[in-house]
Amino acid sequence: MFKPYSKKILYRVYLPVAVFILILFFSFISRNFFLNLYINKKINQIKTKYNAELNIGKAKFTGINTIMLNTIFLKALNNDTLIKIDSAVAKINLWKILSGKLIFSDIELYKSHVNIVADTNSSNYSFLVNKNAKVKKESSVADNYSYSKKIENFLNAIFGFIPDKVKIYDFTVNTVINKKQLTFYIDNLNIFDNIFKTIIKIKDVGENYEWLVEGKLNSHKKLCFLKLYSSSFLHKVKLPFVENKYNLKVLFDTIQFSFSNNGISNNILNLNGTFSANGLIIKHPRIASENVYLTKFSINYFLNVGKDYYELDSTSSVVFNKINFNPYIKYKPNPSKQITVILNKNNLNAQDFFSSLPPELFSKLDGIKVKGTLSYHLKFFVDTALPDSVKFQSELKKKDFKIIQFGKVDFRYVNEPFTYTAYDKDEPVRIFEVSSANPDFRTLEQIPELLKEVVLTNEDGGFFWHKGFVIESIKKSIAANIKEERFARGGSTISMQLVKNLFLTHKKTISRKLEEMLIVWLIENNNLISKNRMLEIYFNIIEWGPMVYGANEAAHYYFNKDVSKLTLAEDIYLASIIPRPKLFKYNFDKDKHLRKWLAEYYKIIAQILLRKEKISQAEADNLIPDVQLKGRAKSELMQPDSIPLDSVFKSDFEFMKLDK
Repeated sequence: MFKPYSKKILYRVYLPVAVFILILFFSFISRNFFLNLYINKKINQIKTKYNAELNIGKAKFTGINTIMLNTIFLKALNNDTLIKIDSAVAKINLWKILSGKLIFSDIELYKSHVNIVADTNSSNYSFLVNKNAKVKKESSVADNYSYSKKIENFLNAIFGFIPDKVKIYDFTVNTVINKKQLTFYIDNLNIFDNIFKTIIKIKDVGENYEWLVEGKLNSHKKLCFLKLYSSSFLHKVKLPFVENKYNLKVLFDTIQFSFSNNGISNNILNLNGTFSANGLIIKHPRIASENVYLTKFSINYFLNVGKDYYELDSTSSVVFNKINFNPYIKYKPNPSKQITVILNKNNLNAQDFFSSLPPELFSKLDGIKVKGTLSYHLKFFVDTALPDSVKFQSELKKKDFKIIQFGKVDFRYVNEPFTYTAYDKDEPVRIFEVSSANPDFRTLEQIPELLKEVVLTNEDGGFFWHKGFVIESIKKSIAANIKEERFARGGSTISMQLVKNLFLTHKKTISRKLEEMLIVWLIENNNLISKNRMLEIYFNIIEWGPMVYGANEAAHYYFNKDVSKLTLAEDIYLASIIPRPKLFKYNFDKDKHLRKWLAEYYKIIAQILLRKEKISQAEADNLIPDVQLKGRAKSELMQPDSIPLDSVFKSDFEFMKLDK
C-alpha cells in the first residue's frame, strides 16, 4: 500500500519541482554556455570520426526551447566546402537534453548551399561514408551485425533527422562531377503536417527547366510518398545526373514512389512500397540504339533484408505495359556474390505479351498478331566465386498458339530464293543471291558430308534435335563470361547465328539479343523454316574470311578448289575459323603452318568423327593438323614477324574442348 502512494508523491510533487528547476535553469545565460559546450563536443567528435571540419559561427537560445545557429560550414579537412548555411532556427526537446541528446522538433534554414565536387579519383563528400581508419578499427567488432540491423539503423537515422515541421528558404545544390556542372535551386520548401510541395529549378549546360515535387513524410511511422513531374505539360522530366554519369538517358511524365518500414521480425527487416513511371523513355548504348518508350511501368515491391542477404519476395508484382509478373530475386553479397532469380508466369495472353514489347527493342516483331497463351519459367543461380556452379533453366511454352499476321518481317521469305545483304559493323558491304542464280550457291546435298559434320560438331552438335536453344551451352557461356569478366562467349546455336545474320544487326545490345531469342523461338516452335533449309542458308551466307561468304567461296579463297573437293584437314580448318573469320591469319606461325595449339583441336574433332563412324581409324591416325593455303588467302597472309599470338584464340578452342 505504501509503494503506490510513493509514486503519487513523486508525480505530484517532485516532477513539477524538477520541471520548474529545469525552466529556471534555462532562463539564465548559462544555458548558452552549456549549448556551446555540447556543440563543441560534437565538432570534436566529427573531426575525430570523419577527419572533417564543422564550424558554427554563433549558437544561442532565443526562447525557452528555441536556438539559433549562424554561419554553419561542413567540409572534409583540406577539401572543398560541402555545406554552407547562413542561419538556422530550431526547437529542441528539453527532456532529451538531460540525457545528453540534442533533438530538433522544428527546423528553419535560411540561404543554404550544398556544393558537391567529384571526379573519378576523389570527392568532397566521401568522408561521410569513409570514417577515420583508427575509429574503424576500434569499432570493427561493434559494426559486425546483420544487414537488416544496419539498414534499420540507417532508416532510423534518416527518419529521426526529419522533424515534423521544416521550412527551407533559398536552398541551392551545385554539383560538379567530372567537370560537368549541374545546379538545383529551391526558393522555399515547407513540410507541414508531414505534407510538402515545391518547385525545383535546374540549370544544366545552358538548359533551364523545372520539376514539381510533392509528397508526404511521416518520420514516426517511417512512411514516405514522393511524386515528381514537370512544371510544363509540354516537356518531360529529365534526369541529367544519370545521363552524365551512366550515359543513360531517362525522360518521363510522372514518377511516383512510396516506402514503408514494417520493422524487424526474426532478424528480417520488411520493407514494402510502390514505384511507377508514366511516359517513360530510356536510351543507353547497351540497351538499344534508339529511344525506348514504355507506356506503363510499375512495381509493387516487398523487400526482405536478412542477416546476410537482400530478397525481393515473389509477392512483389511488376506491370509492364499489358503484362504483369511476380519475380523472385535474392542477392547475397558475402563472402562471395550469390544471385538467385526465379520467375514463373502461366497462362499469359500471347497477344498481350507481343503488344507489350517496345517496338524500338523488337522492331521486326512490331505489329505481329497472334492468339493463344504462353507460359514462361526461369530459374537462375550463380555464385561468382564458383562460376561453374551456374544453374540455369529457361522455357517458354505455348498453348493453342498461332501467328495470325506477321509484323514488319515475315520470316518465311527465306524459304524461297532471296537476296542477302552482308553487313560489317552495321554497314552493308556486299549483296548477293541465295539461289542457283549465284554460281557459288550450293544446295545442302552439294555440301560434303564431312564438312557438314565438322561444322555442326564445332558450332552446334544438337542442331537437328533442339528447338533453337541449348541450355547447357548457355550455362557454360555464363560461367565463362564470369571468369573472364567480359562478354567472352555467347552460347549461340546455328539457329541464333542465322537469325542474327538474316534479320538483325550485329550490335551487342540487350535488345538485339532478346529479339534474336524471340525470333528463334517463333521460327523453331512454329516450323516457319525447316532445319534443312536453315542449314543450307547457313552454309551459303556465313562469313568465312574478309569479304568471303559461303562454303564454296571459302574453298576457293583458301585452297583454290571447289567445296566438294576439300580434304578432311581442310574441312576441320574451315570449321575452326568460323568464330573469327576475319582473323584467320593469326592461326598461322612464321613458317605459314597452323600453330601447334590447334593440334589438340584437330584431335578432338577426329575422335568425335571416328566415334560417329564418319571416318575410319586409319583416317583419324593419318590426320595431320595442318593445311597449305593455295588461294587468295595465301597472298594475304601477314608477315610472320607482325603476327601476334593472342590468347583469346586459344580460349576459343578451350571452349570447344569443354563442349565435346
